[in-house]
Amino acid sequence: MIAFQCQAHARLDIEECNLIIHKNDIAGRITSVSYSPHCSTTIGLAMLDANSLPADDQIIIKTTSGKMVPAQIATLPFYDPKNLRQDETTLDSYT
Repeated sequence: MIAFQCQAHARLDIEECNLIIHKNDIAGRITSVSYSPHCSTTIGLAMLDANSLPADDQIIIKTTSGKMVPAQIATLPFYDPKNLRQDETTLDSYT
């Protein structure tokens, strides 16, 4: 299982079960995907052999319409584990 973040800062037509392409080969499929207002991009999870992809490597997502969307392997968690966004004393250092 890997996490990904799209490079385009827009809502994209990526759906569950869309193919993950890496180095011109099918590497896996999207398992969950959503637009993140905080990240201002589409993020998600995909099922594939994570050992075959180095961290921060680029993948391509083939949408249902056939469009090829570039994405970056991301580090989990996507959320704010230390809750820094809610702490006004650390807000300046978080942004």
